[in-house]
Amino acid sequence: MDGRKKLTDPVLVAMQKVLQAEQDAAHELSETQNHANSNVNNARATARTIRQRTDERLSGIQVDYTKKIDRELSQLRELDEYASKSERENSENTILDETIERLVQKLTGDEHAYRS
Repeated sequence: MDGRKKLTDPVLVAMQKVLQAEQDAAHELSETQNHANSNVNNARATARTIRQRTDERLSGIQVDYTKKIDRELSQLRELDEYASKSERENSENTILDETIERLVQKLTGDEHAYRS
């Protein structure tokens, strides 16, 4: 023999198969990593889109509720003003009624002359 082994030698064939299997595995691993990276990037993009839509919707809800609260506060202020005005008018009417009653009593000399 010439010192070089033939390609048909079983040990050599086995080594070549092992080397080929390692290369195939490395290639598959690389493709799997690329696919995983692509999936991660797609998931991040989807998450960004969802986050942006959620932020927009929440901002819209916040604006709507702020407007609603402002309208309700305005209505409450109007009701409070009306109630305060009514109380003042009722108080003024009560004072006026009492004054009229005292005046009638004074003018007529009758304590029971005017009762409303």
